[in-house]
Amino acid sequence: EKEENDWTVASTILHDERDRLFVLEVRRFQGGTFEIARIFVEQVLRWGTLPNTGFAVGVENGQLWMALEPTVRQALEEAGQYPPIEPLKPLTDKLARARPLQGRMQAGKVWWPNEAQWLGQARRELLRFPGGEHDDIVDSLSWAVRLAMEYPPPRTNTQQQQASWKDRLNKAFRSGDRGSHMAS
Repeated sequence: EKEENDWTVASTILHDERDRLFVLEVRRFQGGTFEIARIFVEQVLRWGTLPNTGFAVGVENGQLWMALEPTVRQALEEAGQYPPIEPLKPLTDKLARARPLQGRMQAGKVWWPNEAQWLGQARRELLRFPGGEHDDIVDSLSWAVRLAMEYPPPRTNTQQQQASWKDRLNKAFRSGDRGSHMAS
């Protein structure tokens, strides 16, 4: 019925140890299945290599994902990447799905980059939702928040690891410590 494709949006967020969500990138575009697959793979390769992060990829489960999945998985395999891809089932409408995003934003738990070319469009959609002409960015961010909420915030290793008896023994011999009864 439509003369052109709907917008497709790929959102990338970072979930930190203080349970904050940082919106790293939002890509809003129109294209066919090969364009969508290409951008999907680009996002995974760009952000999936961040060190010390648990990486999860969520996709809205539906006909589009079923058409894209073989192409996406093959391209990722060729790049040597095997991220966990979690198909997300739409259980509610977009308004209900956006509630966790709204709550996080109201609590000051969503951080935005100061300058990003996509920020203006994202702001317009968020402020006009649910009455705006487009809601694709809101929906993509809602899915990202839903996926982030399925995992606990990452933990930083704040405890110093206790040295083993072997480590202490090796240190004593390297430092020339002669305080032991085994010293000769």
